[in-house]
Amino acid sequence: MAGSGFDPETIVVGVIGRPHGVRGELKVRLFHAGSEFATRFRAQDAPSALILDRDGHREIRRVLRARQAADGLVIAFELVESREAAAALTGAALRVPRHALSALGPREFYVEDLPGCAVVDEGGKALGAVIGTFWNGAHDVMTVRDAAGAEILLPVVPDHIRHVDSAARRVTVRWEPSDA
Repeated sequence: MAGSGFDPETIVVGVIGRPHGVRGELKVRLFHAGSEFATRFRAQDAPSALILDRDGHREIRRVLRARQAADGLVIAFELVESREAAAALTGAALRVPRHALSALGPREFYVEDLPGCAVVDEGGKALGAVIGTFWNGAHDVMTVRDAAGAEILLPVVPDHIRHVDSAARRVTVRWEPSDA
């Protein structure tokens, strides 16, 4: 995933894609098309500035215009006036301040917050640490590496994810090893 790891102040909502046209506009792929962030764009309530994160370097870019497209968003940033200038931003993670989003409800968490968390089973036994997540077409999956270096793939679904404490960097899961 794009971005530079857990940040308690901001959250990644998408990634900058390819240039769109010749006037500096960019396609943006949102990680969750049904998110509050996406809804704000549909309601023409786009933020006036966004944080771009590429290779650990962050910069705030002023949004000139934004519109919804069939497969995400099209955004024009201040001082990005050509296709070449837009191409230089391709691949950057798009971050927003967490305080700009509504508070999470009970049992809600951001998948982006999982990497780096310690993982324990419901009995408190350490299983390892989350080294990454990916989308498998049906739901997110987290990859957990144990102390011996073995990897466990756990679906990020309520049946398996029992509790996420982002502040403590800990995930409690329902998991029983297979005998295979």
